[in-house]
Amino acid sequence: NPLRKYTNQSSKVKVSSKEDGDKLVLKTSNKSKSDVSGYNYILFYDESGRIIDMKSDSIYLKAGAMNSSSVSLPYEGYDHYEVQTAAYSKSY
Repeated sequence: NPLRKYTNQSSKVKVSSKEDGDKLVLKTSNKSKSDVSGYNYILFYDESGRIIDMKSDSIYLKAGAMNSSSVSLPYEGYDHYEVQTAAYSKSY
């Protein structure tokens, strides 16, 4: 729809993460006043700082809502990870 307007809401979506066995549990909260869609991208690094794996987790949250989800950890092991969120709202 050409009248649809998208607004970047990434800064208003907060994510906390915790390792649990062979998975990474993500708790995603929408702090905006709009429904949001998007993805959490989880980048896994080796000890040299190189990206060795990437997982993505789709999100859809109503305004003010929270959701829990999980992704599997890399089989090869990793040194550390980083979660980056890309979220948007849309209006007509």
